[in-house]
Amino acid sequence: MKRGQEWSEWQITYLKKHYSGERSEDIGAVIGKSKLSVQHKAHRLGLKKDKELFFAVRSKAKSGENSGNFKGYRRKTKKGYIFVFRPNHPAAGEDGLVAEHRLIFEKYIGSYLPKGFVVHHINGIKDDNRIENLALLTISAHSALHNRNDHKQKKGKDNPMYKEVDPQEIMRLRCRGLTVAQVCKQIGIGKTKYYREMRGA
Repeated sequence: MKRGQEWSEWQITYLKKHYSGERSEDIGAVIGKSKLSVQHKAHRLGLKKDKELFFAVRSKAKSGENSGNFKGYRRKTKKGYIFVFRPNHPAAGEDGLVAEHRLIFEKYIGSYLPKGFVVHHINGIKDDNRIENLALLTISAHSALHNRNDHKQKKGKDNPMYKEVDPQEIMRLRCRGLTVAQVCKQIGIGKTKYYREMRGA
């Protein structure tokens, strides 16, 4: 059909009936409109996709040899967490995905997570979503726990606070006219470590 041609009543009726759960290109193929034309008309009519139904239709259409980046209803993120497609869940993102460990814990307690709480992986393995590896923590307690663990991991030579320095070297640099900040940067320590070392020199 030519661009800009009016929509007939049957085309609009078909669009309204099928838009929520079918792909725009499939609808366009039936009614003789382009994918873009279908999307524009649907927007003007205030039509929306049913996320769960559309997701199932799209995944089926792109399965097997037609599949692209779609990896199904369960996928792993770059950070190591498993997410599941649950578009009607209150915590679902725009893509309809919810953290699997959250869903498992909610099933265990029989309700959604209380406000201000998160689910923590006890052994630190982010895709180990066995219920015995999950614990409910407040957001603040969870943050404090991770900060404490991060601090422990940084102890030793990689942590500037525990780096061994020569106080005489610090004094030589200061005599050359370097500021405290410049000395700290050159040696790779923080100002707290600098003043601690100078007090003991």
